[in-house]
Amino acid sequence: MRTKFEFSAELAGCLPTVIRQIERNILMLRSVFSAFFAAVAFTALTPDVEATFYTSNGDLAMDSSLGGSPQSGVEIFSGSNGRNFTNQVTGTPFSVGSEVRTVSAVSIANVTNGGFGDQVEFTNDDRVVVIGVVRGTVVSSGGVPEAKFTEGRAFVVRGISGFNPQQPDTWNATSTIVAEYALKPQEAVVPGSPLGTGSNISYDASMTNVSAVNTAGSQITQGTFLFREDSTDDQNLDPNGGDNFLSNVADASPVGLIKADEAIVSEIDQTLLFDDIALLGLDGDDLASLNFWGSKAFFDDVSFATTADLGGGNYFATGLGSALTDFNPWPSGVPTGDFAATQGSDNHLGHQAVPEPGSCALFGIGICVAFGVSRKRRRKTSK
Repeated sequence: MRTKFEFSAELAGCLPTVIRQIERNILMLRSVFSAFFAAVAFTALTPDVEATFYTSNGDLAMDSSLGGSPQSGVEIFSGSNGRNFTNQVTGTPFSVGSEVRTVSAVSIANVTNGGFGDQVEFTNDDRVVVIGVVRGTVVSSGGVPEAKFTEGRAFVVRGISGFNPQQPDTWNATSTIVAEYALKPQEAVVPGSPLGTGSNISYDASMTNVSAVNTAGSQITQGTFLFREDSTDDQNLDPNGGDNFLSNVADASPVGLIKADEAIVSEIDQTLLFDDIALLGLDGDDLASLNFWGSKAFFDDVSFATTADLGGGNYFATGLGSALTDFNPWPSGVPTGDFAATQGSDNHLGHQAVPEPGSCALFGIGICVAFGVSRKRRRKTSK
């Protein structure tokens, strides 16, 4: 039987080994924590590039009276005297969670910081119109109802003769769609101007793809929408169409990032109209046109549709009556959830940014080197 002295001697002999093992464990934990905090620091110092849009400038395939296509170095192309129609198709007026659909049309009037800032037009004198279709739900922002949009498309259209923004039946379905843009997810907007390019505008991600209407009168920047290039092969057959309509957007990305998709930020101004169907002068042909453009935006949820208009279905409204899914704008200011408004827009060119492949690789190499050095230190310590 071992004495207390012999047991203490054995424990003392094992102590150096235990201490070395503890030291190795501490070094291992240090390396893990070093890698972890390096990752945290990298994330903190790197912009949220998957959710950041940088303004920039580029070429726009349009002719002006002072020069041919393209207009170069364009930061903004703007439109005015447009019209939008909004239909709430579910829920009580402006209740949170209700679905809303908006179809709008605005004529492009001029460009800024590119071309000449003058009136722009295609060489065949066809009017250029941007038709937008978006769908979303009513949300509450500080107790004020606004619409947050999650689906939609914008169409650049030419060949519209007799265009009248007040009469959707003049937004001809037989016109040529030059280019298409799909609604992007909500993203922060960062001005590229500090880097020498782009409009000086900025928005938090929560401020994009939302719109509100103030009944007090004309409102500036009542909505901000992000659209990315998303044209079809048919449009690309036109050398000035498809994704070539907007091209050569300058890379405004900061160091470590690189330009991804080319896109547009649309700032919307609108003035509410307290007009009913009679005052607006809308009829079945106007409704058919709104439904047609709704169908072009691929709104495939038509569970409440009863008829087909121009082969597109009732993607905007089922009628011009009093049914919930009908378009029934505010008569004499009485709210129904439906309304019409005048619309103008400033469309800022830009792009999304992503990490340069080399940046990600260097970060991975750095973590591996740090871990390798710590392992080498552990080996030396154990000897």
